[in-house]
Amino acid sequence: MAIRHITTLLLCVIWGLPEATPICDNSNPCPFTGGQELSVPTEYSSDGTGLLNVTLTVDLTPHTVDWLTIHRRTYNGEIPGPTLRVRPGDKLYIKLVNNMRSDNVVRAEGHGPVSPNITNLHLHGMHVSPKEPHDNVFIEIGPGNSYQYEFDIPEDHPAGTFYYHHHIHGNSHFCVGGGLVGFIIVEDDVSTMSSELSAISCPLNCHKEVQLAVGTNFRYTFLETDPILSYSNLQKDLGDPSRNLDPLSSGTDTMEDWLMDPANGVDYILTNGQLWPKVTLTVGEVKRFRIMNGATIEVLEITIKELGCEMMVLAWDGIYVDAPYRTRMVVLSGGARVDVAVRCWFSGDFTMTSIMAEENDPVLASEYWQMRFDQNLLTLHVEEKAAVFGLEYFPTSLPAHPGYYRDLRTIDDSEIDGRFVIEFGPEHEVNREHFKDAAHYRYKYKVGTIQEWYIINTEQLKPHPLHIHVNHFQVISYNEYTHPWGALHPVNKTKSAYYDLQGNLCDQQFLHFAHNLDWPTSNTPSFKYHGHHNRSRDSIPAYIPLGEWRDTINVPPLGSMTIRFVADRYTGTQMIHCHNLNHVDRGMGLVVEVVEEGESIHGAFTASGGAYPGTCRRTDPYPDVVTGATNFNGGGHDHGHDHMHGH
Repeated sequence: MAIRHITTLLLCVIWGLPEATPICDNSNPCPFTGGQELSVPTEYSSDGTGLLNVTLTVDLTPHTVDWLTIHRRTYNGEIPGPTLRVRPGDKLYIKLVNNMRSDNVVRAEGHGPVSPNITNLHLHGMHVSPKEPHDNVFIEIGPGNSYQYEFDIPEDHPAGTFYYHHHIHGNSHFCVGGGLVGFIIVEDDVSTMSSELSAISCPLNCHKEVQLAVGTNFRYTFLETDPILSYSNLQKDLGDPSRNLDPLSSGTDTMEDWLMDPANGVDYILTNGQLWPKVTLTVGEVKRFRIMNGATIEVLEITIKELGCEMMVLAWDGIYVDAPYRTRMVVLSGGARVDVAVRCWFSGDFTMTSIMAEENDPVLASEYWQMRFDQNLLTLHVEEKAAVFGLEYFPTSLPAHPGYYRDLRTIDDSEIDGRFVIEFGPEHEVNREHFKDAAHYRYKYKVGTIQEWYIINTEQLKPHPLHIHVNHFQVISYNEYTHPWGALHPVNKTKSAYYDLQGNLCDQQFLHFAHNLDWPTSNTPSFKYHGHHNRSRDSIPAYIPLGEWRDTINVPPLGSMTIRFVADRYTGTQMIHCHNLNHVDRGMGLVVEVVEEGESIHGAFTASGGAYPGTCRRTDPYPDVVTGATNFNGGGHDHGHDHMHGH
């Protein structure tokens, strides 16, 4: 063999031939290069028949990134899973088959991690029933089992970009981060679209649509030291059979060792399961990019790095904006989607990238390193046109919203039928406790009512993406935040005092410390992320324009926001949680119950250890909230309704 190798080298020297390029594979690693053409997910469409009947099979399958083969839990062997195209009024039947083996099916005590071999399905953003056999996220499908989902899509469902993903409490971060996501696209009726919008959209011009599922976890080195966030560490803890334990030809190390070695810098977010793929356009061509943030903890601050391309926002979270608007950056928290029209005026290569934009620091917090990153997502390869066929235009008008998404900003207070507070707090709590179970309702309200909710983030350095199932909501305002502030506490003389929303000093501070609310104890606490109600929404892309409809919003540190929505059509258990999936796996969620018009709204767990969220006492009202059963749901389950009145 040695003689043959020497002979090959001599021939290369004699004939001037290049030496053979080494083969890179799971035993011979080398730097990643990326750059393949963007892969297109398999599509299943109802094609106007009124019915889409599909099977999605969850299994551990091989997936190739560059030269590396990894194993991930996938839908039908693809990352992302197949795209499901439906139309308003369709029936969507999904048989979810769990082909995972029965090993490792062990549920941990508390809040995860849970065996990644248990699965289910959530239709994120879809306006469908949360009851069985529909979008019930508390169904659990074990290895070797299947479940038949049936979704009735309303006739007036908005057309737009939605997605489906795994939603088991305790293993969402691991499984969704591994690739258990896929697009759902509700197609427009051609008669409702302008010619410019139809020219870049299905059903007539599907070749103009680009689906980008950003977020499959390929972060081995950056998060390697965090046992909770690291995919590889979770694999080890779970005894997961998908670990990369191939021995390297160079020695005793395994591919897992190489991937987790910081010197190799394997810290990437994949797009459609690929590393830095390429999308081809021609000069002046307009394409519709449907972008989904399918990541588990990361936020996307997407821009096109070079000058010469422009983006026009068409829709957020599957709901068209009132009018298209140009933007230099779109910011997507985990679970969010955006539709943008893209056009480039020059030939060449342009980079769509996510950056840690300094101007977004007030909203996203520069210290929150786990969530933000600088990384290229894909290349826009722009070619000269072979011939001139006329200009292509951005849409100037968009389809109208359905009636239940009418503008609620100027309604009279008398039209608001219920109010509720959602408080994100430390230790992965919502409303001062961890998620308990599907029957632990923190609020009840009637179907058909207009709801006004206050969303509060009491953490000083962490944003939290809020996701509400079933109903989209309209962002009404960013409010003044009057929680911990700078006055000295009258007893302990620190600036850790807690204030209610009226600015009054709470007199039972130690009650809050007993509830693990870790307000700062130094004399100079940091409130640099305070004051969101005063900042310009125009100059900071991470702020949400008031009046837009969303199903997922980023609530900034020390932030207070007001949202409104119509509880349209559907009753049942509604899940509300932080869409940082590591956070919800650790308990950062709650449920509310939507009841029929004639049913009682009493009996919710409105108190949590005697502390009502965001106030000094359970009896303290929020601004413009009238205390009473209608809004605060007194009743049999109300811990301390007649007992806790403060100290």
